[in-house]
Amino acid sequence: MWAVELGKDVQPDEIKGTLELGVDGIQVPGVASGEEAAAAVRAVRYAPEGERGIGVGRSTRYGLDLPGYLHEANASIATLAMIEDPAGVEHVADIAATPGLDAIIVGPLDLSAGLGVIGETGHPKVQEAIARIVAAGRATGVPVGLGGPPGELRSLVEAGSHVTLIFFDALDIGAAARAAVEAAHASLA
Repeated sequence: MWAVELGKDVQPDEIKGTLELGVDGIQVPGVASGEEAAAAVRAVRYAPEGERGIGVGRSTRYGLDLPGYLHEANASIATLAMIEDPAGVEHVADIAATPGLDAIIVGPLDLSAGLGVIGETGHPKVQEAIARIVAAGRATGVPVGLGGPPGELRSLVEAGSHVTLIFFDALDIGAAARAAVEAAHASLA
């Protein structure tokens, strides 16, 4: 699945424009209420389930697949709400109960900052918040996504992750670049 995370305070037109690129899902960051989750779902879905405007972009092969796409898009495009702050945790039951929401993704670094323990994702406050998010997902049947290194996949799944993020482009590409530079330096030594 090719999902795109949009910036804070995302607007429906940004979601529409991104969907026109042909992505399979939208991850909306900083969702802090059921109303915000519902707004994200409406922005992703065509009428009658939503308010997405019809465009002719890459998603429809520039109009060649327009009729089929219009009838299949609502069922095939994922809407993911990212919870990254205490307000989202406080309202997680409402977020998880949002009709049409496909998954909740946990943003542990931002969550740690919002809970006053920046960067300490293993801190009990952060772990309690994550457990609360996982419990809300389980209660409503909405998958929850947790992220970490590939070697921690089993523990992430055991913690309740159904959408497990094991590759973080900026971090992992940066680590690969640093390793390449270190190998180059070592070969010259």
